[in-house]
Formats: sequence, structure tokens, C-alpha cells
Amino acid sequence: MSAITNLVCRVSEDELIRARNKSSLMLHTDGPSPIAEDIGCQLLKYGWRILYAELFAWISAVDRSTFKGVANRFVYDRVGGAFIQGG
Repeated sequence: MSAITNLVCRVSEDELIRARNKSSLMLHTDGPSPIAEDIGCQLLKYGWRILYAELFAWISAVDRSTFKGVANRFVYDRVGGAFIQGG
């Protein structure tokens, strides 16, 4: 748990660059079945198909302050509850 909270507090530019690596998104679309599954998941989740250009633009727009804001919302708002519940 401390590694997660450290990441929230001290995310480095190198970690942010590594997280923005878009090549991993392309690796799982190596055939018609994974592509169809990806399209279906996008339609169910977002209601439309997200083009790779749009997705890459969203990923590239993430900076340290955006990352910290989201991490604070999802980590700090839930960490206390996890400790109280014993999770």
C-alpha cells in the first residue's frame, strides 16, 4: 500500500512517460477477434468507438497534476476504508 501512496505523492516524469507508452495498447489487437472484442468493450463502456488517434490524444494530455488529481480521488478516498475493513 505504501508503494501506491508514494506513487501518488511523488510521481516522476519518467514514470509518467512510461505510463503514456501507447505501444502496449496496440499489442493486444493482433487479429480480428481481439479487435472485435475491443470495439465491443468500447461500445458498451462509452457508447461509441474510440479511434486510436482520440485515445492517444487523451493519454498524451495527462500531466502530473492530472495524474495526482485522479490518484488522490481514487487512492486517498478509498485507502482509509480499506484499512478499516481489513482489505
